[in-house]
Amino acid sequence: PRLVLSIDGGKGAVLQGEVLHWKLRVRNVGSAPANNLLMKSNYPWLYLCDDTIVGSVNSAVASSCGISGTLMKLPLSKAIEPGEVQEYTLKVRAGGGGRQSLNLIMKYEKSEKDVSDVRKKE
Repeated sequence: PRLVLSIDGGKGAVLQGEVLHWKLRVRNVGSAPANNLLMKSNYPWLYLCDDTIVGSVNSAVASSCGISGTLMKLPLSKAIEPGEVQEYTLKVRAGGGGRQSLNLIMKYEKSEKDVSDVRKKE
């Protein structure tokens, strides 16, 4: 797998405490499925939303791992296949004053399906 991330919906200046809604796209441009995606952020005020639960109080997914609130497990119903794109809504609350940046890094595992296919060929 090889994942490419893109974010849409950002804007210029924002007010401290303002909640921004962005679209995160995770695209698998590799040749193998990716599973068990973890995303690490430098910013703790970031929430992954479940777009299948519209208008619900529970639409903000409690997907954080650990106490920092900056490591999140992406909700996947299945592996991201080669050529496939998964979209997520991110809610980001603007922090203190001045210029800020959001850095993300992804970790993934090869799908079990892919591992078993390799064993069969050997």
